[in-house]
Amino acid sequence: MSSTGTNRFSAGGSALGYLAQVEYALLIALQRMDGDVELRLSIETADDITFDIEGAPRELWQTKHHLARQGSLGDASPDVWKTVHNWIETSSDASACFLLSTAAAPTNSAARLLGPSRGAQDVRSAREKLDAVAKAAGNQALAGYYAKYLRLSEDERSELLGRVTILDGAVDAATLTDLLVGSVRKSINAQRRLALVERLRGWWHGRVLSHLTMVAEGKSDWIDLTEIEDRLLSIAQSLRDDNL
Repeated sequence: MSSTGTNRFSAGGSALGYLAQVEYALLIALQRMDGDVELRLSIETADDITFDIEGAPRELWQTKHHLARQGSLGDASPDVWKTVHNWIETSSDASACFLLSTAAAPTNSAARLLGPSRGAQDVRSAREKLDAVAKAAGNQALAGYYAKYLRLSEDERSELLGRVTILDGAVDAATLTDLLVGSVRKSINAQRRLALVERLRGWWHGRVLSHLTMVAEGKSDWIDLTEIEDRLLSIAQSLRDDNL
């Protein structure tokens, strides 16, 4: 008989993080629909979530989902350094870089300075904080990341961080539904929005499964925002027809 207690071998937290990544991708896509219609997205390609136009990345997203608001965005946080390292490897000066985390950025941290309202002085201060951590090299497990960062010139480090936005305190997987419902408010009346989101989710999870299968096989695949919009409008119309 299996125990009903906590399983220390459970990968539930990791699995929940992957599911949250899929849900975040849908939410961000819905929020982008009023913008550039040429955008398309992919998952687990150049980054956790990538938005590009004809193969040129416009936005690179890293998602960090932690249970019970655990995790850290302090200056020495592995989440921060692994993400910066990834962007050194994959981003270009045309790519905006976003770190979306359920963790809260500490006051006066580089992560807090690189929030959505950052200015040039904030970017400079954030670089100085990260420079100090990298030079101190206190965590040997991150030594390669520090070295890669410091091989950039000061101007290159500033340019990279100038393209970074850190979005802390993100909602966890269990409470994403409310944000998804809010994102479809223009598509249907309030009474039918939850039903619209649930049907859209069902289609989305199947579409992402197909997409990830193609990616895992080394094949090119992406999901156009127009494909998501067409499905959204089709489901909304079917819900209206059901009530005629």
